[in-house]
Amino acid sequence: MSEASAKWGISRRRIQYLCNEGRIEGVTRVGKTWLIPLSATKPEDARRKTVSDFEIEHHKMKLLVKRIVLDLYSQKCDSNPKMAAYNALSYYASFLFILYKGKRHEVFRSPELYFIETNVKGVVPEYVPISKDYDHKCISENYQMIIANLGLLDDSLSWAYQYLKKYLANGLESTQFFTEKYMIASLTDPHQFLVSDKVVDPSCGGGNFLVYILKKKITSNHDQFTNNPVETISKALGSLWGYDLDKYLSLLSALNLVINASYILTNHNIEVDTKILSKLQPNIYASVSPNISGFLDSTNSYHQICNIMNGSRIKFTSFMDGTKYVFTNPPFQTIKGMNAELKAYLKKTIPDCNCDLCVAFLLKIIQCLPKRSSCGLVLQNSWMYLTSFENVRRHIQDNYQINTIIVLGSSAFADISGEKASVSLTSLTKKTPSDNICNYLDITSLSREEKEERLLHGLNNWTGTPQKSLFKYSSGSTPGLLQKLAERYPTYSNYATPMQATSTGNSKKLVDYYWLHIGDGDWKLVSKGGGFARWAGLTRYVVKWGKDGEYIRATPGSALRNVQYFGQTQLAYSDTGTSGLNVRLLLENQIFIASGPGIRIHFGDQFAHLAFLNSKYASYCIKKFTPKLTIAAGYIAKIPLNPELVISKEMSDLGFRCVKLKEELLSNCPTAIQYSGKMDGNTLSDMAINLISKQIQTEYEKIKLEAALNKIVYASMGMNEEEISEVESFLGINSQNSSECPSVKEIEEEILSILTDECSLSRTKVGRNALGCDGWLEYLANYYCTDPLQLARVITDNIDLLTKLKKKYLDLVCHNLVLNALAYPQTIKSITKLEEIVDNLSICNADRNYLLCWIKKDFNITHTNIMLKKPLYRYNEKNGIVELTRENIAC
Repeated sequence: MSEASAKWGISRRRIQYLCNEGRIEGVTRVGKTWLIPLSATKPEDARRKTVSDFEIEHHKMKLLVKRIVLDLYSQKCDSNPKMAAYNALSYYASFLFILYKGKRHEVFRSPELYFIETNVKGVVPEYVPISKDYDHKCISENYQMIIANLGLLDDSLSWAYQYLKKYLANGLESTQFFTEKYMIASLTDPHQFLVSDKVVDPSCGGGNFLVYILKKKITSNHDQFTNNPVETISKALGSLWGYDLDKYLSLLSALNLVINASYILTNHNIEVDTKILSKLQPNIYASVSPNISGFLDSTNSYHQICNIMNGSRIKFTSFMDGTKYVFTNPPFQTIKGMNAELKAYLKKTIPDCNCDLCVAFLLKIIQCLPKRSSCGLVLQNSWMYLTSFENVRRHIQDNYQINTIIVLGSSAFADISGEKASVSLTSLTKKTPSDNICNYLDITSLSREEKEERLLHGLNNWTGTPQKSLFKYSSGSTPGLLQKLAERYPTYSNYATPMQATSTGNSKKLVDYYWLHIGDGDWKLVSKGGGFARWAGLTRYVVKWGKDGEYIRATPGSALRNVQYFGQTQLAYSDTGTSGLNVRLLLENQIFIASGPGIRIHFGDQFAHLAFLNSKYASYCIKKFTPKLTIAAGYIAKIPLNPELVISKEMSDLGFRCVKLKEELLSNCPTAIQYSGKMDGNTLSDMAINLISKQIQTEYEKIKLEAALNKIVYASMGMNEEEISEVESFLGINSQNSSECPSVKEIEEEILSILTDECSLSRTKVGRNALGCDGWLEYLANYYCTDPLQLARVITDNIDLLTKLKKKYLDLVCHNLVLNALAYPQTIKSITKLEEIVDNLSICNADRNYLLCWIKKDFNITHTNIMLKKPLYRYNEKNGIVELTRENIAC
């Protein structure tokens, strides 16, 4: 396997996966070892090949559009960045319009640019028309590629806006995620549209839904179009209705439709002259007067809207009249950071939405939808999960037919990195559900490319689910494992209360590292979250509390929550859920704030609770529940639980031992409150080697205990092998251990790449969907699909060969010896001579000299890195002393 890895330039972990998948020709398995023939060739990368050529080229063109519009913007951004963005968009829209009309690409002073800019001026009064031509080198160099791929640019005006929207600063940027084509296709392709069918997008953005449906209407009604193309496309455009709160976006949507309609006519040899252009009139609207609620105010009889291109006005109450279909991707925004006026409006007019804009749009749309009409929405998953939306689910379940639900999960949008929103595609019809069977599909574990492939090519393994039981257990998962467990066991909320935490209102000012406030009674140790850690850890933070939270109370935007339970709270957890649930023992006198909320136990043993919540099973439930990055308290409350687990002496013992082992691992981390700095050994080298060995042994013992508690949880919940496999597969856990271990040097390089200067784990996940790791031995075992015991033996047996790793730990040893000599963290010494640091150490003269040289050369850099760029001390070369770094200390 090592030879194949070197030969093909891919990791051993990837080769292990390819062998398991049968992707390497001629491979055989003997025991746990894969034997790869010398003649075997590297498999093609199916991770790329699974996506159709169309989608690959589509993404290439998106990147090209990005280069073009950013180049246009950069040429004029010096004097007025906002106007430069408007000009770049106008120029690109005109360029596209010209190409779609079958003309050459000269844009400056063209009728098309005049048409675009006249319309822009109508909605952006301060707009300044383009006064001189651009250097269009970027366009010229890629002109032939653009011409060859014009059919892939039908929604590119939306992309162009998305790439420039941050320069326009309309206040809506964080909520505007323009819809991907595969999402649009999934929601609209099941329907056959007549040319005259009224289709509405009440949050139309750049018009991606409407453009797609325009083309679908023409292709689906080809004979009608062939007989009378101009009239047909004019009627099709007139049947497409859109609204957006942002007038400029409404205009982009209208222009997008007109430009694409022109392209359709041009492709049928019809020249789009001024007369024909005047007939291309989509019904895209914006509010006449400034407004914060947009479509949510559509039932207000006093609310007027105007056609964004011709200025005609109608009452918003008539906007939905005669609608056959509604498709939309509403803004993704919750109460956090919401405008106070909008928050008050939602609480008053749509209380069941709980200040979630997605849910507010869902409720308003189904309220306004005519009978037997259908809607399809791109939504955050939260409406299917949270207790706060129980009324919403019940109302929909009782009154509407749910056609399909496709759970995409995170990373569904190509232009949004990370896991900022978990998405589902939901299709409803306004009619009595009766005994309706809903088609349900969960593809959260797939990459975005794989999601596209599945949905664009109809590779859907639907689960038919009776609507009446769809939300019986609001997990959003298929009625299977979680449904069965929920019916069998009570929820965790019967035995403990996960709580919301205090918001400081200004964490930069009121939350800090504990070593900067040693001895200051106003600052209290706090659970803040801030990463992944099971059992113990993340104890580096303090909050400026004072008397009864006086400093937080005095901060605008703060909210003190559940402070009356501080003394009764035993556990805390990180509310960032991408790596799984990670729960810690709350320390004595430690309070909790936002991102590190608390759990108050009212039945059972705290260590048994801790062991249960840190099980793989609990993380599986949470990762199934959570619709986005944050773990709400309500998700933990919903976990099905056999109550025997939280009173189990065996679980309690396992939890207690895991906490003690984790605290032992933290005892050499200067940023942890558990730091003791105890060193074993007579020489610096011995101390470094012993520290490596101690960490390996301690973490291995913890991994063994965690494996034991997972078995107990699975057995207690009555789960069979197939169900356990489902859990571990969903968490990205490879159950196949490779009998072949990587080379010692390969292991060393991998360890160094994942270690901080404190010799802690710098990253927790070996893959996007993987469960988080709590130490570097666990990380390596998962990365190499190797038994951690085998890995531990290889490292300890060859520790003398790991010279780079020993040097890293030697730096930590030297650093910690200095801190120990300064009595950190019990007290803060202001000035210490170097001789005082080394004289009291039981080490030989050679080691003393080495340590003196190390302090002079390396202490400042190492200490700064270890203490997270907030050093407590520094070596003063001029005076030959170690002194406090005054600028970082709150005295």
